[in-house]
Amino acid sequence: MNTRQLNKLNMYLGVRRYVADPKVAEARGQIGGFQEAWDQFVPVVNEIHQQAVASRGLVTGGTTETKETIRESLAVAAAKISAGLVILAEVNGDAVLAEKAHVTKSVMMTGREMETAERADALLLLASAHVDHLGKYAVTQERLDRFELLCQEFSDLTGRPRAIILQRKTANRSFTELFQEADLHLSRMDRLCPSLEETHPKFVAGYRENRSIVQVNATRPLSDEELANAVRDLEEKQDAEARKAAAKASQDAEQAQRAAVREEMEEKLRVAKQGLPAPGTSGASSAPSDTAQAKGDRATTAPAVNFGLPS
Repeated sequence: MNTRQLNKLNMYLGVRRYVADPKVAEARGQIGGFQEAWDQFVPVVNEIHQQAVASRGLVTGGTTETKETIRESLAVAAAKISAGLVILAEVNGDAVLAEKAHVTKSVMMTGREMETAERADALLLLASAHVDHLGKYAVTQERLDRFELLCQEFSDLTGRPRAIILQRKTANRSFTELFQEADLHLSRMDRLCPSLEETHPKFVAGYRENRSIVQVNATRPLSDEELANAVRDLEEKQDAEARKAAAKASQDAEQAQRAAVREEMEEKLRVAKQGLPAPGTSGASSAPSDTAQAKGDRATTAPAVNFGLPS
């Protein structure tokens, strides 16, 4: 993959991430031709990215999130889809489906990354097969589209091709052919976008922003060393962001603990002050006078002692 293709792939991934967001599903589906072009665009982009990962070990951009962040989002989404599937299975008395569909967040967050990816793909297959009956259980096609995107992003970040491809596979074709097809679908979306400006201006603005190609390098192909450096730089950036987030969380926790300790000390001081006698009371001044009186009594009542001296 040369630099021009790498730049274009990064743009494809940005468009894929933006348009797949369920928040813009209404705008995406407003025009049937736009939705159709989008449905054909996504599998081609997925195949380009997977071939890039498999052939050069390169994980390109499209997201600044870490693997753990994506994995947690994937786990949360899987638990919601699983809940809908399990309820459907219970209603239909399908014990086999209920067992296959049962997935929890904790299960998705533990174990090897490949196991998490395989569980997610299997759940997506099950949900896609029953999506027509899952709407009343909060599992819609838009939610499955977003879940599939999370599956793809997690595979991208782990550097492994996905275990399954749900849509038409475009393998055994060259990068040139794949890019040509992706550009064809993208150009159709470009030409239909102006028709959405009046009703969905924010969507069109976001689409055009992600549609811009960011130049990563000059026009010459990247060498193997440059590709390895690009991967290392990306991993270092992700690690730095993770460390920064962890440091901030630790600092916030420390500040909260200090505040709690201070509050506890202030409360103890307040209680202690309430237990002290008020200044100027009889209790505070009677002790010295009583002592003096005792000393006076001892002075006046002590018996005289005669040591045998003449008086």
